[in-house]
Amino acid sequence: MASLKDQLLKSGLASKQQAQKAATEKRKASKQSKQVSKQEQVKAQLEAEQQREQERQAKLERDRQLNQDNQADKAHRALMAEVRQLAEVHGVKPPADAETPYQFVHGTKIKKIYVLPKQYEQLAREQLVICDGPEGYVLVPAKEAERIEARAPDKILRPHKAAATEEEDYPAIPDDLMW
Repeated sequence: MASLKDQLLKSGLASKQQAQKAATEKRKASKQSKQVSKQEQVKAQLEAEQQREQERQAKLERDRQLNQDNQADKAHRALMAEVRQLAEVHGVKPPADAETPYQFVHGTKIKKIYVLPKQYEQLAREQLVICDGPEGYVLVPAKEAERIEARAPDKILRPHKAAATEEEDYPAIPDDLMW
């Protein structure tokens, strides 16, 4: 079987020059399409490489953020452990046989603990401060309460600071007033 070119030349429909011209154009078109496909391949490889780099950068950023969160969490837990230790070492749990009630505000609720009369006086003079400890409320000396408050302000309950923010329309009621 002869090629189409041979058949056209034999029948006289095309000349030798036309056949050569067609062959060179075909070769040029083929070469051009190969170059275009190579350029597209190179372009596709560059895009894929850029995509991988972007994904790698995004993963690094996610990992960095997770690492920061973990470090912040560890620091917070260490701070809370330090606060817990300060409250346990320096805090005094109100005795079970105490009969004098001491009322204070914790958040939006009024709480009551029973303390000894000496502790009641110290609470009224702010020599002792109530600390929200891990196993209930403990009484902490004011000096240690400042250290705890520097680390975790929400753990120290100071009734006198709350009273100072209220309106001064009413006369102050002393804390040691027994009803």
